[in-house]
Amino acid sequence: MHLPVPDAGIVALCRPPITYTRGMDIEWLSQFTLLSNGDRHEKELWPLLSKDFPLYEKLWQRLVVPMTRRVDPSVSIASNERNRLREEVSLLYERVAMAHYSVFYFVGRAVRRLANDEDAMENPEDVFFLLDSAGDNLKRFSLALNEFAKDWGGQIFEPKVANFPKGFKPFEEIEAYRDALLHNSVLGRGVNVKKVFLPKWHPRPPISPLERVAASWRKAEQLRQEELIDTKALFDRLLRELFQLLDKLWSTALHALDSPAAVAKMKRVFCISDSDISSVDFSGSTANPLSASGTRIIPEE
Repeated sequence: MHLPVPDAGIVALCRPPITYTRGMDIEWLSQFTLLSNGDRHEKELWPLLSKDFPLYEKLWQRLVVPMTRRVDPSVSIASNERNRLREEVSLLYERVAMAHYSVFYFVGRAVRRLANDEDAMENPEDVFFLLDSAGDNLKRFSLALNEFAKDWGGQIFEPKVANFPKGFKPFEEIEAYRDALLHNSVLGRGVNVKKVFLPKWHPRPPISPLERVAASWRKAEQLRQEELIDTKALFDRLLRELFQLLDKLWSTALHALDSPAAVAKMKRVFCISDSDISSVDFSGSTANPLSASGTRIIPEE
């Protein structure tokens, strides 16, 4: 006799299920906000990113919140456990949540670093490290979400995401600057009283000023003005292109999660159809300012 194989996602999140009293629609999740219900870093960085990356909160509400104990009214709003992942969350879903959060975290830190304009222009390697780390997690997120979509027989992103950063403007350029700045000796650059200039990047290494001077100060000293770019102008363009890409990818993900198959699957996996969060406090709390996802609070000795 062959018994039916249980849905892995349902087993992961619904054994034992959180017990509520009435049904709940997915739209209830929009009552959670980052400023009220996010963790420490989300509350700090959201004001910097909300204008350029608004869909982060939308996907967080739809996909991440149900994985956490925010939806459990038995968990006090002042508890460190509120933003923790539910113990039953499978490793795949945890990977989705971690990568989603990490894209936001590293982009937010880069934007905050650039707010200290003069120092960031003088030390651009700091910002490129953060932006490249965001790219690493964007690839992890895209691959994990495609794996997640297989649960309902869908696909969210095109297979080319496996070749990231190739074809994903501006991360190929970001990676090139990160490598040149952090995997070599101090990179030669141009300066004047007010500005710092970096060698320009070209996708074809033989004609890329950045590639040509990465290992030689003397070659950097020979660069013509048209082969250099103002660092501030470079970061302004890279961030503009980055946010355009994030908006496109997050919009694609949200559209896919709106499909009937995805909605039905998520209601089963996250036990939403049997939930009632009318007793959950959405107001947020400042009782635990150290609390952040993946962080253990160490008591004072």
